[in-house]
Amino acid sequence: TKQLLLFVNQKASNDFLLELSAKTLRSRIANAKAGGHNGGPVIYGMDRGLFDPTGKLVRRLQPGEYIRQAGHKVHLLPSTDQSKIEAVRYAFTRFDRADISFHALARELEAKGYPSPRGKGWTHHNVSNLLRTRAYVGTARWGATASGKYHTAVGDEIVAANGKRVKRRKAEQDVIAVENAHKGIIPVAL
Repeated sequence: TKQLLLFVNQKASNDFLLELSAKTLRSRIANAKAGGHNGGPVIYGMDRGLFDPTGKLVRRLQPGEYIRQAGHKVHLLPSTDQSKIEAVRYAFTRFDRADISFHALARELEAKGYPSPRGKGWTHHNVSNLLRTRAYVGTARWGATASGKYHTAVGDEIVAANGKRVKRRKAEQDVIAVENAHKGIIPVAL
């Protein structure tokens, strides 16, 4: 009897986790399709803002601050730190107009005194990542990596995972991207 009860309790717990995983992922997909920010590190030169259901900015969120209000969404917006915005614009403009490597551009950004993304100085990795980030033109992207233990998203479909949390990059067609989801820092043509 004890073993039967233990099995029933474990099965109920597992079913609850499976259902919770699917519900959570479903809401994250819906938020991503609406252009919302689903967490993770904030992109250099961008801040997170809390917007009401009409799309009006309620307030900017501090780094690490988590807030949940019914009907409200978190979207990215240009940072209040103008030096970061200038660094992004300089990097894109300079890379577009000159025959320059990531290493050389990192040295220029460092020499000009622009704050680096992690505060440890500019590297070719910083520059490479910065120049590949579509959020700077107002595009919200979500789902570039899969790491769910019970479920994962393939585009806007929920599929069962293999029971192991393995972080992997997904194909570009499986990423949810919403153009003009927020105000960008640089023009799309650049």
